[in-house]
Amino acid sequence: MLHNKLTNSAEPIQIRIKKNFAVFSNVGCKIIIFGYFYEETGNNLAVQPTINKMKKILLSSLALLMVLCSFGQTIKCKAYRSSYTILNETTAQWSEWKEWKDCDILTEIDFNTNQIRIFSEINQRYDIMEYNGSSIDADGDEVFEWYCRNEEGLACSIRLINSESTEISSIYVDFANCRYVYLVYLSE
Repeated sequence: MLHNKLTNSAEPIQIRIKKNFAVFSNVGCKIIIFGYFYEETGNNLAVQPTINKMKKILLSSLALLMVLCSFGQTIKCKAYRSSYTILNETTAQWSEWKEWKDCDILTEIDFNTNQIRIFSEINQRYDIMEYNGSSIDADGDEVFEWYCRNEEGLACSIRLINSESTEISSIYVDFANCRYVYLVYLSE
């Protein structure tokens, strides 16, 4: 829950992410966030997209992620596929990505504890050392990047990527000698 800074009241704002819309509760005004018009309907603020392309929904969800980050929230994602690649230290070449594996893995980006957790067969915890900001890569994808250390103290980079071309979000965990990728969607 977020403090309701829009009406300067102590009543909290509740945000529920649904498939193609979000609902803000206990907000008494109209606002525009990231290209979307939010109109008051009773006690709920219903989202009505003004952008015709549905892939913009995902982009706005990630933008909402950044808003929530500024309020110290926990972002939960569900990974549904995973893969990895390994660096061949002899040839200094990365192997081909392994075949996609179906999975059902909860992933949390917790800004209260500055940790990223991936609850796979072996739970992974990464302490966020630095947020590198967001950028747009050469493919037009929005990239959020954190520099982290795992429980063993190994440095890694974790990227949350919103692909503009494929409409798929992914989390990459990049170590010096291996890389993991998880295809994800935001969960409640």
